[in-house]
Amino acid sequence: MRELFRLKIASKRQVTIPQRLMNVLNLAEGDEIRVTVEKGAIVSWQAFKMVPASLFTPEVLNQLSQREAEMETSTRPPVDPATLIQEAEAKAKAKEPVAQCLTAS
Repeated sequence: MRELFRLKIASKRQVTIPQRLMNVLNLAEGDEIRVTVEKGAIVSWQAFKMVPASLFTPEVLNQLSQREAEMETSTRPPVDPATLIQEAEAKAKAKEPVAQCLTAS
């Protein structure tokens, strides 16, 4: 269902996001919104949840660090972290399940 929201810009360029929009986007204080502008118009925007680094596997954190370094040196175009997560999840699903063995100590 399509909904319309109006955001008012207050002093100091602050914007109040209506509670309904916060609920729809599942946003909380500290989360971010990325806005893409082209020719003076907003062409897209996306809500980002802040996720603790402890929830990422070391492999994903390593990939993020490598890509961040590459972006700083402009050797690769920017990559959306969500894409990295999807790639890592796909790789994890492609691997065969590992049998867990319990041993008494």
